[in-house]
Amino acid sequence: MDNLVVQRRPLFLLRNIVSVLLAILVSFGFLLSAIGIWSRSTVLDTRVVASNTEEILKQPEVISALGNYLTDQTLDLFNMEGVLNKKLPVFSGAIKPVLINVLHDVVSAQVNNSLGTARVRQTLVRLVEASHTQFLTLLRNEEIRVGAPGAEDDSVVLNLVPVLSSVLLGLQEQKLFSPRIKIPELDLTLTVEQQLKTLGDALGVKLPTEVGQLEVYKADALGKDDDVLRQAQGALSLFERGLIMLIALTVILAGAVVLIAPTKLLGLRHLSLSVLFGMAGAWLFSKLFITLIPRQIDDVAVSDAVKAALGELTSSLNRASLLLAVAAFSAAMWTIFNKRFRS
Repeated sequence: MDNLVVQRRPLFLLRNIVSVLLAILVSFGFLLSAIGIWSRSTVLDTRVVASNTEEILKQPEVISALGNYLTDQTLDLFNMEGVLNKKLPVFSGAIKPVLINVLHDVVSAQVNNSLGTARVRQTLVRLVEASHTQFLTLLRNEEIRVGAPGAEDDSVVLNLVPVLSSVLLGLQEQKLFSPRIKIPELDLTLTVEQQLKTLGDALGVKLPTEVGQLEVYKADALGKDDDVLRQAQGALSLFERGLIMLIALTVILAGAVVLIAPTKLLGLRHLSLSVLFGMAGAWLFSKLFITLIPRQIDDVAVSDAVKAALGELTSSLNRASLLLAVAAFSAAMWTIFNKRFRS
């Protein structure tokens, strides 16, 4: 009997080592699969994007940054600095900056109040959905070429003109400008040009085409290399196929961890620990993601908004990682203390 044990010990050690090595690979597989599934859902699923947008718009930092942008757009629409230059005497140069700051603060407060209303938030969500759909159409359409006829089709913008119109309505309700101006509630099905013309006609001015437009992607920016878009489309296709293969390979390796291990106890313990470490890595990734990305942005308000938005976006990854980590830890403890499973 002792000779049999001695003969089997090298095989036992070999199978245990191989199982551990496979478990390490499974750990990385779970880590990359979790990040890949989260990335695909967060970036490529319009319904998830809309749902996340609703939650992100509840973050004060996001409201503040968006409010600053819309406040500047509102003041530019009415050329308030130019009006003050005409109305105030020349010798009041020191007063004008103070008045402009006061006016900015008053308009900013009303803009933030408007952004807090359900009507404006729903409008924003619908606009983000439209922009995201346009982005996916561009990214998935391999026939689109940068610089092709119809430049609008090769650009993606977040059109905030309807939000700007809603903000102006809110400001008008607060009697911040004449009620004789008929601010329209813009139809979201209109083109950007039609919306700008409708709002401009109401204000009695011709609005520049860049008013209320946040560029997500602009074809002209890639005009020097018309292969960039096609490379992005190819990368997306490769990512989606690779993610499926990665998940399948991780599942196969997870089964091999248990089958190759000298006992079911060790196999399940190795697998549980691999899942635990993989989910811990996913959690660490989300924390680094939230910390490092905002540091690349110089504007403090925008940086805070991005950090708050990323915190909301990664919350689903954190919840899933925590849930799987707890389950894996529980499974590991169960294999240790369950005597019936020691065979």
